[in-house]
This record gives sequence, C-alpha cells and structure tokens, in this order.
Amino acid sequence: ICIVVGFSYLFIRAAFLQIVSGRELYRRSQENRFVIRPVLASRGIIYDQFGMPLVENIPFFGIKFSPREFEAGTITLQDAVQRLGKVLAKPKEHFFNIGFPENYDIRSLHDEIIIAEDIAPDQFLSIGIDLYAIAGVHTFETYQRVYRDGSAYAHVLGYVGKASKQDLKHDGELSSGEITGKEGVELFYNNLLRGKGGKRILEVDSRGVETTFELSEKPENGAALTLTIDSAFQEFVYDTLKDFTKEEKAASVVVLDPNTGAVRALVSSPGFDSNHISTNITRKELDAIQKN
Repeated sequence: ICIVVGFSYLFIRAAFLQIVSGRELYRRSQENRFVIRPVLASRGIIYDQFGMPLVENIPFFGIKFSPREFEAGTITLQDAVQRLGKVLAKPKEHFFNIGFPENYDIRSLHDEIIIAEDIAPDQFLSIGIDLYAIAGVHTFETYQRVYRDGSAYAHVLGYVGKASKQDLKHDGELSSGEITGKEGVELFYNNLLRGKGGKRILEVDSRGVETTFELSEKPENGAALTLTIDSAFQEFVYDTLKDFTKEEKAASVVVLDPNTGAVRALVSSPGFDSNHISTNITRKELDAIQKN
C-alpha cells in the first residue's frame, strides 16, 4: 500500500508540475536563462551662448554582482570574492564594506552590488576577460559628468547624482542607478538633458556566465542645451568675487544684458564644487555644503 501511495504521489506531483505549473516553471526558466540590463543614455551637453561646452561626459565602465545569476554558477562566493580581489587589486575588506557578507553566505544577498563605477576604458581592456569568467559578475557602460569649472558654474549648472528613493518615487520614468539632475540647470532641464535609456537582453549559461547571444535596444541620448551665459565673463566674475570675499564673506553677482535681459553671469559665494558633489561625495559632506 505504501509503495502504491508513494508512486501515486509521485505521479500526481509530476502531473501537477507538468500541467498546472508548467507555464510558471517555463517562465522562471526563461528568467534564469535571459537577463535584461539597462543601458544609460548619454546626458545632453550644456553650452554657453558661443557654443563653448560647459560640461562633458567622460566614459567609464562599472562592475556589478548579481546574486541571482551567481547562484547558477559552480564556484563559492568566497572564491568569487578572491578572484575579484585579484583582478581589481582590492583586499577582501573592500568587498565586505560594499555589501558582501563576511560569512560568504549567498542567501543573505538579495540586491545587486555595485563593485566599481570608475574603471577607465584602457583598464577595462586588460581585466574584462577575467571579469566575464566570474559567475554573477557583469559590466556596464557609464560615465562621469565633468564640469568645465566645478566652482565657477556651481550655482548655474548645479550638479547630478544617482536617483535616490525619493527621486524614484516622484518620477516614475527614472530607473534605479540612473544619473539625474539635483540642482541648478541640471535639475530644471533634467527631462530634456537625460534622454531615454535602452536595454540589453543577454543569455546566461548554467555557470552564471554570459554567452555571446545579445539583443539590444539603443538608448536615446539627451538633448543639448545652450545657455545665455558668457563663459569667459562668468569665470572673470567668479575670480573677481573670490578675490573680494576671500571665500569667507557671503556675496552674489548677477549680470544681465541691458538690451535683452539675458543672464550673462551668475555667481554666489560661498559656493561648492560640482565635480566633487557629482562623483563620490559622502552624505555627511553634502549636508555640510547645504548648511553652509
């Protein structure tokens, strides 16, 4: 009887998996096999009234670790961290600090971890093959927003940063990790400058490593923006005000074209460096700047 009941259970269970859960299991198998990764659009360039670029996008590569894709691999998390440390010349403490569990228990990881975002193209060429061979690790294209003079244009251009939870809540078109305007022109004209991201559909094999199969939807780059600012005059006003205030007094200067009312220069002191804020500033540093 027990044998009959056992076989009956196996038969019913097999029928359930094939008939009732077949579609769901097929969906999951496809999710495990194919992954969709966002491709950031290049943010629009901002120019002064004479066509002088006030900002540029410097290309870099980033590295992410996906726990879900790693689980399909054949190495341990400790092995992966050791191999990453060797490739990137980083101690294991670095990986613990960015979110990897010290006990190497993959079950405690749920979200992707950004390992690096500042890998220069020439460095990527020398380590890219080794990175692709590590299960769960994948690379992505990114850029750093670099301003012509981060201090002279700070109150005009503002700065950018990664979309926060609050940004994502208020703007349904933003995606996690996307670069968005935070202050100044970068914020006011954010929808124009940011463009529309694309995506890549990749196949991941049973080891959690990408295959050569790929489908892609190209991003739409952001639009260029021309201001009424005269960059040479803006920098002259900034230097003059800096000499006057010694960066200790509060002062502001706005210069308007008497014929059109167009803003030719806008400077305020004390100020900040947009290049510093847009890269790796800490929350504590940002709070101190905002209170100044």
